[in-house]
Amino acid sequence: MGDFAQAIFGGIQGGAQIAMGRQQRALAEHNAKIAELDAQQVLQDAEQQAFTELQLGRIIVGEQKAGFAAGGVVTTTGTPAVLAAQEAAMAAQRVGNVLMQGRAEAASLRRGADAMRFEGRSAQLASTVGGLTSIVSGAFKTAKILGSKQKTFKAPRKIVSDPRAFVVDPTARV
Repeated sequence: MGDFAQAIFGGIQGGAQIAMGRQQRALAEHNAKIAELDAQQVLQDAEQQAFTELQLGRIIVGEQKAGFAAGGVVTTTGTPAVLAAQEAAMAAQRVGNVLMQGRAEAASLRRGADAMRFEGRSAQLASTVGGLTSIVSGAFKTAKILGSKQKTFKAPRKIVSDPRAFVVDPTARV
């Protein structure tokens, strides 16, 4: 009976491996979705920070113009205009940098999500193959055990009820 239980255990173990593979894939998919949500959040944060940088640049330009105007300097030409243009260009540069960094980080998170999905599929495939191998091994052991325990059927001997059948012929040569 111990051999039979061991053979059945192979089938149970195989089913458990297949279920574990499905669970690993589901976990990987869940983690990938979280990484994608993180990527969306990074993009939104970068856009917000870029907007803040743009606004900050505008504020600085406005303060510069106000300072020059308070001193009686014309702000539409000459040095004040050049300084305002430089600050606007630097603000645009900062906005571009913030957006580029945000996109790069989001792309990295998305690649990580794709890698998680691939690992989940690979884990499920490996568990399924291992599980099917255990099931087939268990079935083979079961068949082997059942085959060895079967008794071969022999037809019963015919019982001789004629007493003359036991008489020895003295003339027969041995």
